[in-house]
Amino acid sequence: GLEGADKLCKEAALAVGLDGKYRAWLSDDVTPAISRVTGSKLPYVRRDGKPVASNIGMIIAAVDQKLQMAINVTETKVELLMLTECSGQDAVWTGTKDTGVAMVGANCGNWTDEESMTNAFGGSLQATDARWTQGCGLGCLGAARLYCFELEG
Repeated sequence: GLEGADKLCKEAALAVGLDGKYRAWLSDDVTPAISRVTGSKLPYVRRDGKPVASNIGMIIAAVDQKLQMAINVTETKVELLMLTECSGQDAVWTGTKDTGVAMVGANCGNWTDEESMTNAFGGSLQATDARWTQGCGLGCLGAARLYCFELEG
């Protein structure tokens, strides 16, 4: 579920010496990702310091305006290069449309059922357009990454 994903984000941050509050960019049938990460007035940057977007509005406007950089750098500052779009290390669980709202039913049973007969929707780490969050159809048995956002304050 969402709490488990947030815990994974926090653990990844702590493993590299980062403190703070972290949330996964993830929607379930009730809670949209946008409501989980809004509030920061700071620009969004990757771990290597390169800018992604000046604010949350630019993150969700990627359908019309591209992100400045793909969100393809891990918490350890490793840049991931695409092998095959929407699979392996390139796929990201989101269940979220480009507007930040949930794709209801496209989330492996609200992220609790890896054997779900439904598929999940996700994004591509290499994309700077709307595909960053809604570009991939993913099977629930597959592996994918999470986008983790640090919350302000």
